[in-house]
Amino acid sequence: MPAVATGFAAGSEPKPELARQAVQQAMTRLGVTVANSVLLFLTPPFTRNLQPTLRTVAGAANCMHVVGCVATGILTEQHAALKTPAVAAMVLSGEVSLQHQVAPLRLSLASPDAMTAEWLSAEAQRFGAVSQGGVWRHGKGLPVAACDVALQGVTGTIGVSQGIEVLSEPQPITAVQGHELVFVGGKPALQTLQQAFQHNTLDVSILSFNHVYACLADSLEAAQHGQYQLVNLVGANVANRSVMLAQAAEAGQWLCWAKAAAIENGEKMAEVLMAKLKHTPDFGLLFSCLGRGAGANGQNRDLSHLRQHFPAMPLIGIETQAVIAPVDGRNQLLQHAAVLGLFHI
Repeated sequence: MPAVATGFAAGSEPKPELARQAVQQAMTRLGVTVANSVLLFLTPPFTRNLQPTLRTVAGAANCMHVVGCVATGILTEQHAALKTPAVAAMVLSGEVSLQHQVAPLRLSLASPDAMTAEWLSAEAQRFGAVSQGGVWRHGKGLPVAACDVALQGVTGTIGVSQGIEVLSEPQPITAVQGHELVFVGGKPALQTLQQAFQHNTLDVSILSFNHVYACLADSLEAAQHGQYQLVNLVGANVANRSVMLAQAAEAGQWLCWAKAAAIENGEKMAEVLMAKLKHTPDFGLLFSCLGRGAGANGQNRDLSHLRQHFPAMPLIGIETQAVIAPVDGRNQLLQHAAVLGLFHI
């Protein structure tokens, strides 16, 4: 008998009954009446009806251990929804459960307020995402700021697709004025950006700021090991050849220019994890940034790849503004990235 299954329900109103339907679908697939744990994801309309929904889920699963969050987009192996009222549930049974205990690898869900440097710097490896409306760790009570749980009864591995292609070698930032990046490596910042894109003159079309990033690192070594923070570009000043960033940088930091490359990186993620796991996965968790590699129809390409590789594998996940993952042994908040966990029972 399988130990993990998913359910999905959507409607015109964020009613608790949708959550009941999703959980009961998964329970029926497992042939159980009592769940060990439930991983539950809701779209934003449920924020105003959260407590009744959580109570309904706990009752349907006969289980108080309900973990999850609100996210703009939610998905399972069969369905996906963005913003409209919908529920995705994964029911764990048998020897598989979610436990609140110290573990080297933790599923982490957090509100933006909880995303402190201290929280991210925990020794444990965290993978998960930032909520957009609430986080919970049991079927009753108020939402919490952050939730860490360990997957028990499984072996697993996680992979990260940062969704970018670095276009330049790390260079020191030599002059800034607040959010305005003035000189990089002693050269005008805009000049270094143009050189990274192999353009000699300003072409606004190359500065599609939603797809070009400054990768900021505190040291050359960190930059060389991919331990950087992605910062969006806001604009360019042609007169002084500076670049405006979405957040302030500091002189002495190191910078690389990068562009979005979600599709190229995402296609390889499942194959790499399969080789590490050395087993056919029994279920998966996917956390993906909004708009990452979306096709012409707006579908999540990471989900499409997983459906091709594992068409029958139970899968649950969310699409959100930022994801959490360890990169080179350091927990980081990533944008335009995807985090995938594959697990074997």
